[in-house]
Amino acid sequence: MLDYYAIASSARQDNAIASSARQDNAIASSARQDNAIASSARQDNAIASSAIQDNAIASSAIQDNAIASSARQDNAIASSARQDDAIASSAIQDYG
Repeated sequence: MLDYYAIASSARQDNAIASSARQDNAIASSARQDNAIASSARQDNAIASSAIQDNAIASSAIQDNAIASSARQDNAIASSARQDDAIASSAIQDYG
């Protein structure tokens, strides 16, 4: 009789392992959802199409997003430089 209960107890442990496997599947499902979100972000990056290099830097993690934010500031500086070029172009027209 004791052996029967030991076997039944062992079966419960197996069920606990199966339950743990179900949790792992739930985690895997969550990871798939994250991948879907990442795919959506890639589409957004394609639509934005402004700073492909910055998007590549941002695509890994939150820390990389901070780097990308810094890169966006660099792009703002570059945009300012383009305005300076426009001013220089205007000066050329004045000399012309």
